[in-house]
Amino acid sequence: MNLSSNPADIDPLTGRVVRALHHPLIERIVMLLDPLLQRFKIDLIALRSGPESRALARATAIAVVGSLVVDAIIVGLASHLFPSIAQYPHFQFMDYSRLTVIGVLIACAGWWILPHFAIDARWLFSRIAVVTTLVLFLPDAYILIFGAPFLAVLVLMAMHIAIALVTYYALVLIAPPVRPDETVELEGSSHYFIMEKIQ
Repeated sequence: MNLSSNPADIDPLTGRVVRALHHPLIERIVMLLDPLLQRFKIDLIALRSGPESRALARATAIAVVGSLVVDAIIVGLASHLFPSIAQYPHFQFMDYSRLTVIGVLIACAGWWILPHFAIDARWLFSRIAVVTTLVLFLPDAYILIFGAPFLAVLVLMAMHIAIALVTYYALVLIAPPVRPDETVELEGSSHYFIMEKIQ
């Protein structure tokens, strides 16, 4: 399905990207980065549709609420099993809830954008989730080095993992990409463009 002549036929985000990719400078950058992008299964040549808006809104709400619930369960269990860390400042709801909500909303925004460009959105999103979780371990390691209780830090790490799992499955199961097999052919900044240059 060639939608390059009328990008308004597709969702607004994809339409804007279609128009932007017609810029000569962007076309050149896409060509240069294409081998690296292919390695991570990112395709700026054939754009896809993202998740349906209402489904994404439901998934976001479930991810936020679900993450806060599992956070509370983990903190409650840890406080019951290890009373010595029950009053740890980061276990206060107002402390962890803000960071949880911000992190989940960022992940949901990423899932709104990512399927437009990913050949296999779930494959790429799962790896981004793993890398992000590992990066979030760094502040935990930092506070451990500077005196935070070891058990408390383990609990914080468990919370990061739980949030990542809840958010990932809420998004990919409740808000899968719409028409994942359909693509938008970008005449002028696509495989068509590249092949024309090669020929």
